[in-house]
Amino acid sequence: MALTDPGRTDPVLGALPGEFPIFQWHSDTLSLPTGAVRLAGSAAAPNQSFRIGRATYGMQFHFEASRAVVADWTREFPDLIERTDPGWPARHPELARTRGAAADGHGLAIARAWVGLI
Repeated sequence: MALTDPGRTDPVLGALPGEFPIFQWHSDTLSLPTGAVRLAGSAAAPNQSFRIGRATYGMQFHFEASRAVVADWTREFPDLIERTDPGWPARHPELARTRGAAADGHGLAIARAWVGLI
């Protein structure tokens, strides 16, 4: 995930590094609503996060999904996951080991910053 210039100064996402690991699983994308400021994007979807006004946020990634939640989803929905992201179950342990702690920390930072803002 990569922050846009407005994302780098955003009160919720601005404390994150310019590029950061965060969990995303989706096969859909969206157009920005009228008045939205694009805050983050990725190769999978350019509009991964936006803000409207002071404290209305849209996220198309799962900042709330900790390593434990992702592990549960991987166990509970193996067929769906394999169709959506072939080979994910085999890659998951290494990704959890190398990127999981950082992703968990970024997700928690997003949640705390948003709660602090509202």
